[in-house]
Amino acid sequence: MDAVYRKAKADAMFLKHLGRVMNPAGATSLDFIELRYVASELDGNALSDWQQSFRYVVGWLVKNEGF
Repeated sequence: MDAVYRKAKADAMFLKHLGRVMNPAGATSLDFIELRYVASELDGNALSDWQQSFRYVVGWLVKNEGF
């Protein structure tokens, strides 16, 4: 687990996408979990960007699962 953590911390692109997954509407807004409990929705661009980042993070984790 330490090797994956170190590799993730060193990968700027992974951290960027992980940040977008965690905060789909921006760093100063509600996080992903809190968004489930508010009435507003993400705009189309933010949702598309979030989906792209989610796929990137999942792909990165699958690619690096052997570490």
